[in-house]
This record gives sequence, C-alpha cells and structure tokens, in this order.
Amino acid sequence: RCYIKNLQNWENWNEKDADGDLTARYLIVPSHPGWVLGSMDFSQIEPRLTAWFSKDTERLARFDIPGFNEHKCVAALFFDLPYKFDLAAKRLLEDGVAKDNDKDAPYGVAKRINNGANYCLGATTIARKNDWDIGATKRRYETWRAYMARCVAWQRETMAEAKDNFGALVSE
Repeated sequence: RCYIKNLQNWENWNEKDADGDLTARYLIVPSHPGWVLGSMDFSQIEPRLTAWFSKDTERLARFDIPGFNEHKCVAALFFDLPYKFDLAAKRLLEDGVAKDNDKDAPYGVAKRINNGANYCLGATTIARKNDWDIGATKRRYETWRAYMARCVAWQRETMAEAKDNFGALVSE
C-alpha cells in the first residue's frame, strides 16, 4: 500500500538552491524485506473499458494482439494509412502510423475522436475543442461510429436506461 501522495511525480523531488542548481535528490527504497516498488500503466484503458462495458468481443480481441494500438487503427481508417492485423492469429502485420500526439497529426486526431466518442462527445464538440473543421470531424466521427457499432449501441442503451430511470443508472 502506498501512503505517499503523488508518488508518480517522484522525479520532481529534487531540491535546488537559489540559483536553480541541484543540491539534493531523493530516492525511495522499500523499507521491508520482500517489498518492491511497482509501476503500471494501463495501456489504452478508456477504450478497453468501453469495449468491456459494451461487450464488444471483437474490439476486446483486438487488444489481445501484441503491439495493437486502437488509436493507430482508427488513424488508419481516417487517413487511409497502413495498419493491418490478423485477429485470428493475434498478430500485428503492418504498422505505418506514427505515434504523434499533436492534435493535427493523424494519430492525435484519431486519439481525440476515439476518446471523445467513447465519452459520448459529439462531432461538433470534438471539433470545437480542437479547433478543427466541423465537416471533416463529422466525417471521421461517423467512420468511428460505423467501426465501433457495438459501442454506439451500448451508449444508446445506457442513455435510454438512464432516461427511463429519471437520469440515473440502476445496478441490480
């Protein structure tokens, strides 16, 4: 159990003097035998959770392919870039999409639309948040909706359930 708030920012635990020169660094060492420091990064956790909640078995299966990246896959759809995989063999065959998070790079565009659509943001909202052309964003958004049809159906079902329950979701 970790009791240190913001442990992920440990690299910032450095002391500097008035001139900005480093005077001390701190290192965290487990204090008990058998204790270890751990690190974890849930790769693409939002799309994985959306796939799980929506019971989209094909989308979940894509995440089982070593090296698969959903944002790259979506970028390939939007920009006609090479990104191929064999779902049955669980193999990535071709990856021609650069992982560039700039909002106007193919990967950055795909990531923003993929995550925005997962959160039920509309194309207009996504376009405005990113200062993009609304027409181009709507075309890409509709491409995403067609590719993620099970997710879109789950979103509609969930919103209808909430509406029927006066804005609340009820677990059984």
